[in-house]
Parts: sequence; structure tokens; C-alpha cells
Amino acid sequence: MGKRDLLALLSSILIAVCIISGSVLGGDLYNPEVEDDTGETDDPTMAFRDIESAWFGGETNSTMEVSLKLVGEPPGLMDLANAQDTTIFEYEVYFDVEGVGYAVVCSVQYATSIGAGTPIGGVYSPTQTWSTELRRVTYAPFTDVILSETSIGDAVSFEYNSDDVVFKWTLLKNDIGVENGFEGRGQKLVNTWAAVWNAEDASSGGQRNPESDSWDYAQTHYSDPGKEYRIIGEGNVDYNVELSVGENAKITYGGTPAEFLVSVRNNGSQEFTVELFATFSDEAWNVSIDPKVSTVPQGSTRNVEVAVTPPKEVDNGTTLIVVITGAIDLVDGNGTVPIQSTVYLYTTGLATSEEDDNSLWDILMDNIMYMFAVIGAIIFIIIIIILLVIRRK
Repeated sequence: MGKRDLLALLSSILIAVCIISGSVLGGDLYNPEVEDDTGETDDPTMAFRDIESAWFGGETNSTMEVSLKLVGEPPGLMDLANAQDTTIFEYEVYFDVEGVGYAVVCSVQYATSIGAGTPIGGVYSPTQTWSTELRRVTYAPFTDVILSETSIGDAVSFEYNSDDVVFKWTLLKNDIGVENGFEGRGQKLVNTWAAVWNAEDASSGGQRNPESDSWDYAQTHYSDPGKEYRIIGEGNVDYNVELSVGENAKITYGGTPAEFLVSVRNNGSQEFTVELFATFSDEAWNVSIDPKVSTVPQGSTRNVEVAVTPPKEVDNGTTLIVVITGAIDLVDGNGTVPIQSTVYLYTTGLATSEEDDNSLWDILMDNIMYMFAVIGAIIFIIIIIILLVIRRK
């Protein structure tokens, strides 16, 4: 095998790996949206402060789950009413929805000493409770610095899995700006990251910088986040279809169609049947879509031709905006779910038809007349020269 063939083979393998890894859906223990290096603490007994990963999923039509995995389990419960020194650690997963920042929080109170300053580790829990919250979060512009965290309620439920060392919050979608049912499908949780804070040193009531104030933040942070999570709804079907167009503005003449090529890309979890629709304001124009309905396999793209034709007597320079939207047939129910992306097509019509201005007959006649005029002028000059020569003789 030559060097060129080997390079081509390696490139093909790399491309295949990228395609496969890019198509994996997140949202569980094995495919989290947020990942972190483990073993960041020198003290293995402090592994409960070390983040391993965080993810989103477990959806119903009205709720969803947020999970955080730690490297090590928090120390066991200790009912120490005489603990003199305590500290509160806050375990948080952060995300934005529609431009608004949120965080889920689990606050755990630890005992650091008893009696006359005798050091001791463990969860200080006379009431044997951990507290959870849902917070609204604001950031300093263009930075990772948190300006404020404000409680806006609580999770529907909270679970701790000691076997996997996973905190799991269940939230109402409406509480985080996500619509219920099919309407919420396609909305995204973005700017995903996670952190562990010592609330005594970095209070949620003040400014927090994850780089300098947190015990650990998950490798990614607000300005360099983990993967986005798309709301997929109950049934675990990701209806992720995107519309796009290469050239979206064209000029044509009255009665002559302008042709556009709209791409329908299926980035979802299985094969879908897709229907496209055109919306425009002037019924004197004609818009056709071919094919209007198509089946698009997972990971594939279908090209759809859209022809926009102005009326024959269009006002010169009139521009029509055509909005192309679409819907996907549900595979886990009846009805459709809308495609989130939208394509805009701009067509400008000119009043005089191209055929009238530039017909073959007009071009031919114009050229013939021009040639006759030139030939006539040449003949006239030749005759004058001949006459002058004859007179001299």
C-alpha cells in the first residue's frame, strides 16, 4: 500500500469515527452531556467533591430528570448534635433554556469537628435531611462569573443512588421554560456544566467564579459548555429535522419561475416522513414544492425543489418572501410535530420578460441591421474614393 493510499484509508476511518460519535444521543450515564476528569483531588477521602459527569433525560410530557455523578460517595450520616464546626457543600448542575440560566442544587451539611475542635468527617444531619432547590442564575457578560443565584422553587422529587454515586432531580418542564408535550420538542438545554461549592467560602448570595471559588467544576464551564440537550418528549424519539438552503435570493422575470433547492436533513433518532409548507402574502404568485412529502432515513438528506413564479404582469422590482416550514409524522403517536428550523426565500420579479427583451429574432434583426449599416457605409466610402480617382484622371 502506497503512502497516498494509506493516507486516504486513515482519513476515511477518521471521518467514519466522527460520524459515528456525532450521531450518539446523550442523556444517560454512558453518554452524558457534561464530562470531567476524575482523580482531581489528592485525597481519595475527598472524592465526594470530585465531579465525574452530568446528564439530562428521563422525560415525560411534563417532567424531565437532571443527574450528577460524583467520583466518590459522601461520608456516612452522623447524628452529631454537638458538632461545633460545620460546612455546607452545594452540588449543582447548570443549564440555559431560551436565554435564561438555571441550576439544580443539592445542599449537604458536613461536620468538620466536634467537642474541643476534634476533627471528624461526615454528614452532620440531626434531622437526616439534604435540601434541594431550583435556582435562576445570571452571569457577568462574556465571562464564567456567576452574579446571582436565586431560588425559584424545588424539584418535584430528588433521589440519591449510593451504588453509582448519582444525584437525580426531577423537574417540571414548565419551571425551566420548556413547553409540555409535543410543543416542547426541539427546545434545547444549552451552556451545560456542573460545579461543587463550599457555600461557607462562596455563598450563592454573592458573586461566584468557578475557576477560583469552586471545589470542582466539570472541565467545561459556562463559556465552554458541555453538549446541548434537545427536548425529545415522552417516547424517547428525537424529532431532529433541519431545513436549509444554499442560495435563498433570486431575480426572475414575470411568468418565469425562480428555482430553489431546500435541503431536509434528518439528524433524529430514526426514519421520518416529512411534509413541507410554503407561506407567502401575494396569491398572484405561484409557489410549488416537489416533492411536498418525502421519507428521510436517519442521518440522510433529501433535496426538495421549490419554484417561485411571479405573475406575468408583475410590478417591476417586486420582492416576494416565501417562508418554508415543515412537519414530521409522529412515529410514537398520531399527528405531527413541527420542524423547528425555518427557511426564507426571496424572489424579485422584473416587469419585462426576458424573452421579449432578448429574443433570438430581436438579436438577429439587430445584428443584421447593424451589419447592413456598416457594409453600406463601407460601400459608400469606396464609391467616393473611386469617383475622386476618376476625376483626377
